[in-house]
Amino acid sequence: MSSFIVKPETINRIVSYLAYAQGNGGIQYSGIQYVLRERGIHVEAYQDKQALVQALLALNMQAVHERYGDKSLATMPGKIGMKTSDYSFQYEDGGPIRVYKSLGCLIYQCSEGTVPESPLYKFLGEIKSTLAESIVHSLPEYETIEGWD
Repeated sequence: MSSFIVKPETINRIVSYLAYAQGNGGIQYSGIQYVLRERGIHVEAYQDKQALVQALLALNMQAVHERYGDKSLATMPGKIGMKTSDYSFQYEDGGPIRVYKSLGCLIYQCSEGTVPESPLYKFLGEIKSTLAESIVHSLPEYETIEGWD
């Protein structure tokens, strides 16, 4: 297995979606709101978004470090030459399916060493699962199927 540092846009897309979901009263976001509340994660204010961006970058860097031994973002596989300052929160648009794909990418790139045992990694898995369920429930086909087979 290989691991690399994901683009800032990938992390920002996830954080932007979580912030929107947390602040939106729509039923389609209730599962995500529940996971955020249960984990005590707040992403509505800018400083909270920035803190989550930095935490996700640190998680990704830890996985790459455990895989390859690199300690500097500038030399880690992925965005060679990137600086921590490149990972500051900026709104990144993405619908549920694009965010789901971004979550999958980040989770995969963080699947090294002891990282999968961390609470933040587990949180990402919960969000991905909850988002998948929300996507399926929004499909027209889902509404046409009767019963709970």
